[in-house]
Amino acid sequence: MDDQGCGICFSAAGFEDCKDSYASHPGTMEFSALPYSPEMMETARHAYELPKQQYTWVRCSLKQMGGGGDDSWGARTHEEFLLPVDRKLSFAVDFKGI
Repeated sequence: MDDQGCGICFSAAGFEDCKDSYASHPGTMEFSALPYSPEMMETARHAYELPKQQYTWVRCSLKQMGGGGDDSWGARTHEEFLLPVDRKLSFAVDFKGI
C-alpha cells in the first residue's frame, strides 16, 4: 500500500478438490515485490549501480526449486527440494485493488 492506504492484495487461489500436491492451494505461494527487475539486478555488479525506481516488480510463483545442495560449488539439490519436470504444474493467483 502507499501512504494513502491504496494498493493491491495478492493471494494464491486454490483448485477445489485437487489431490495434486504440486497444485496451488489457498494461501500458499512464493512471492516477491522488489523495486528492480531481475535483469536490473543481474546486470548490476554493485548496489549503487541500481537506479532509483518508481516501479515495483511483483512475482507470484507456485514454488521455487532449491538452488543447490549442501554447498554452492557443485552439490546437487536435495530430492525434497526438486520440482517435477515430467508434468504440468497448476497455479492460480487472485489480486484486487484495496
